[in-house]
Amino acid sequence: MAALLQKRAFSEEFKEVNSIVVLLDNAKAEVVDEFEKLRRFLRVPEQNFQLVLITADSSKKEDFNALVITPSEITWNGNFRSEEVRDFTHQRFDLLIAFAEKDNELLKLMAEASAASLKIARSKGENDIFDISIAAGFEKPEVFVKELQKILKILNKVRE
Repeated sequence: MAALLQKRAFSEEFKEVNSIVVLLDNAKAEVVDEFEKLRRFLRVPEQNFQLVLITADSSKKEDFNALVITPSEITWNGNFRSEEVRDFTHQRFDLLIAFAEKDNELLKLMAEASAASLKIARSKGENDIFDISIAAGFEKPEVFVKELQKILKILNKVRE
């Protein structure tokens, strides 16, 4: 993890948010709906919006219509087994959002490995992986999304 962080530099190269990836550890419908509303608010095309479920439950692969990453995708030395996961880590996103119900090391690893320009998480700000942390309860994803909208407006990343 430390090696990935050393390579990371905050990027201001994008003017406004045109692509989003949301890392989730729980695919509750109300959570997914809130991020879909955020996508529409930011006017990001559907093809530039990706949900990724990161879970220890491999049975979720059939239930969730998006990329699902499980611990079995990671080798003992931290490499990614599947080509799909490796491709994900190299894909450029303007905004990465990590919205986890619990502390999730695999989600943190995927956030670190991602080539996203701006990384924002729902957390208490205890780590250096994310550029911004928003302290909001998992039960109220709408509060997190509202705060995120405010932050993106302040950073001038919202299309007018």
